[in-house]
Amino acid sequence: MKEKIKKFGLPWIALYIVYFLCFIVVCIVVAKYVMNTTETFSITTYITPIFGMASLLVAMVTIRYNAVTNKEKNALEFVKEFKDKEIFDAMVAIYVAKRKFKKLGTNRLDRKKVSPFCERAALISPDEVSLRLSDDKKTEVEQKISSLTEELKYLNEGATKLKLKEQVAALQKQLSKSKEVEELLRFRSSLVKVLNVMERCANGVRYGLYDEGLIYNSYGNQFIEIYEMAFSFIKRRQEEEDKLFINAEWLAVKWTLQKEIREDRPTFMTDQKRAIQHANEGLKKHLRAPDKKQLEPLLSKMENLKFPR
Repeated sequence: MKEKIKKFGLPWIALYIVYFLCFIVVCIVVAKYVMNTTETFSITTYITPIFGMASLLVAMVTIRYNAVTNKEKNALEFVKEFKDKEIFDAMVAIYVAKRKFKKLGTNRLDRKKVSPFCERAALISPDEVSLRLSDDKKTEVEQKISSLTEELKYLNEGATKLKLKEQVAALQKQLSKSKEVEELLRFRSSLVKVLNVMERCANGVRYGLYDEGLIYNSYGNQFIEIYEMAFSFIKRRQEEEDKLFINAEWLAVKWTLQKEIREDRPTFMTDQKRAIQHANEGLKKHLRAPDKKQLEPLLSKMENLKFPR
């Protein structure tokens, strides 16, 4: 019930209460007037304002439910947009990078390793970008390394062999540096794409355009994990532009707090899993010995878990 009240909006519920109080007062005043007056009673005189107030109530309820429906529709559109191939690929790239920085035996990030990587991605310079090799150049370097390595097999120790080894080492270093820069640029590009989507989502949530509960249940954990990964990147970029990704950060921190607070008690998802398990057990019993009355409490439990908390 609390979630339904929250979903509908406390200000609107307060407005409806005020409306009903006014409606009752008007009805009492009209009733007293009718009882005390000696004039001929005409129902049309009083039915018009009563129907007018009833129409106003219907209009208020319709407007509010339309607003709630629009928020849910917008949230579903956002969830659909988040599944776009470009964003999906960016998410995959971020999670691939994340695996490299996990502490051994745990699922937590090693902040000492991930922070320098994210800071480098945030501050990558044009000079470093220029070290990236094109595909053709990369192929050429790899072929040259292969050729020189093959040539080294047939040379005896001496100045020539030492010189070729130095050339191979220099080319390998050049190739390694190019791959490192490519990795940083790929990670940076992926992170910026996802953070921009998060920023747009946070703006929608803050201005009441999206159903926050729907998006939280769909992508809440991913938003929290990405923010944890991107923390140093965001802070370093905000040194240059203090408002950058500020809304995305607000939403991620809000949802992180929300998640931490709920960890001390059974979550909505846990309750939902239990309800599904009990319902499945009830269905199996019903199939063996049909009794629809035993299914009604299970259906009621599922209905109570309709709205996420």
